[in-house]
Amino acid sequence: MKIDLPADLKLLGRVSDEIESRIPLKSGMDVIRYQPSSEDPDDQLAWPGSVVVYLTRKNSPLFKKICAAANGLEGCDAELAQQLREQSAGRVQIPLEDAVDQAIKRDNLVEIRYLGKSVASNFYIPDDADFITAVLPYTGGPLAPNGFEIIQNVTSDDVAPYEAVAVAALPELSEAEAAALARVPHNQLEIHVGKMFFCFALTAVVVVATLTLAGICGSGKKKPKKTPKKAAKPEKTSSYVLDPMETAAELIKKRRDALLCS
Repeated sequence: MKIDLPADLKLLGRVSDEIESRIPLKSGMDVIRYQPSSEDPDDQLAWPGSVVVYLTRKNSPLFKKICAAANGLEGCDAELAQQLREQSAGRVQIPLEDAVDQAIKRDNLVEIRYLGKSVASNFYIPDDADFITAVLPYTGGPLAPNGFEIIQNVTSDDVAPYEAVAVAALPELSEAEAAALARVPHNQLEIHVGKMFFCFALTAVVVVATLTLAGICGSGKKKPKKTPKKAAKPEKTSSYVLDPMETAAELIKKRRDALLCS
């Protein structure tokens, strides 16, 4: 019996076929625990409750700047965040068919994994850009050492690999939430990092123009608002304990909703 696949799935099959024919280069990446110097989201390299994976070309001066800024070098993160947004201003989403055509012509298509779970796939740095980002929702729980991995699917051994770093920004957690996240089993820590936004990851071919921080804030979407601090609510008594896995799943959803400004 012949299965009549939707047109979009047939398009995506072209990318899958292309990936299978390539050479996968696997490597780990550093994780920087980032504390923004400003409360203005426009001045932040990663918003609280997110892990932003930055990719640049090999030996790019920009990569060193990103690492230095994320590590807290004298408040230069705000200036760099503004520069990166300016670079990405005006990018728009492109049709799926065009995205597929562009993707299969690239010599390097990237996948990001956290503890073996694929969290972003099939994206690349455009010719007219110096960097690209994958923005991942993050519970705020413990991150596994050496948990992030980049797989670069290249057309040949001569292709210059990208450099990647994960910038993680802790969100505010209640005492009950923090206690619940601390009890997540060590063999299930992958729950703390969610997949790249559904509306982008749905196609499996990442529309690169929408993946940068500027792209997410642009095109009619509002940036995450600074939340005014409210008076702390009394915590539940010790007779009521939050379930760690349910709490982590709920926080991932909240982070994704907040980052998408839905």
